[in-house]
Amino acid sequence: MKTFKNNSWLLLLFLFLFSSCKDEQQILNNLEGAWQVTGMTHLKPSAEALPTRGVVTFKKCQKQNDTNDCPGDYVFDDKPTVSNRFSVLEKGKIINFASFTQQAYEHADKLYILQGPYKVIGQSSTRLELEGIMTIGDKATGPVLAEVRIVLER
Repeated sequence: MKTFKNNSWLLLLFLFLFSSCKDEQQILNNLEGAWQVTGMTHLKPSAEALPTRGVVTFKKCQKQNDTNDCPGDYVFDDKPTVSNRFSVLEKGKIINFASFTQQAYEHADKLYILQGPYKVIGQSSTRLELEGIMTIGDKATGPVLAEVRIVLER
């Protein structure tokens, strides 16, 4: 009887872990593709201009082990495309961006940078709303942080 209880706990643990991985992979699959920026607004008053258009691309990604470090890129207005990595955290409630901006920054006076955690405010198969801190890199004045809401649609 004791062996049965131990095996039952192991089975439950396995099912929980399998379910978590499956859920995270489903979230990654739902993100995959190009998303058009249809809106971007400041969450706090700011004089900084935000981009008026853009595309955020989440590339195909397979969850491996406990990580989901995935490739992607984005472009805002007519600025250079920025390559990045993203991960899904807290069961899809957070998307964390890690951007590689040095090369892109060398070719632009101003650059909009997705970096760090963005909270998922709303999500459907065709719409994604994120809130986070965007870095606006400006060669003349230096970087400025802006709290933003970004609306993306397919």
